[in-house]
Amino acid sequence: MKTFIAATIIFALLCSAIFGISSAVVQRLGELTALALALPEDAGEFSPPSERLLSQTTQLGTLWEKSMHFFPYIMGYEMLDRADEAALSLAAYAKSGEQAEFLAAKTRFLDSVARLRELFGVNFSAIA
Repeated sequence: MKTFIAATIIFALLCSAIFGISSAVVQRLGELTALALALPEDAGEFSPPSERLLSQTTQLGTLWEKSMHFFPYIMGYEMLDRADEAALSLAAYAKSGEQAEFLAAKTRFLDSVARLRELFGVNFSAIA
């Protein structure tokens, strides 16, 4: 009976750790998605790079860098490389004022974050 109780406690701790980590990752990815979606797309922001564009891109880059302190411990580098490259490209293209490349990097970043969110979300239909 002691073994069953110990196994039940260990299983409950394991499930709560999985759900906790998944929730934290999905929440952070949601914040990154919201920041990326808020980035401007109109040409007026790019001619001379506006202060708003630069500050929003810097804010996204800062949150991404903070996320990269714990993402590599739970995700593979292959999954993170595409999003990391797109996040760095966003900052570079915002400073240079390249609208087409900026929008392409934004699309790559949003796609990468959506894939990461799908991979780390808890889906009960996948269990069955």
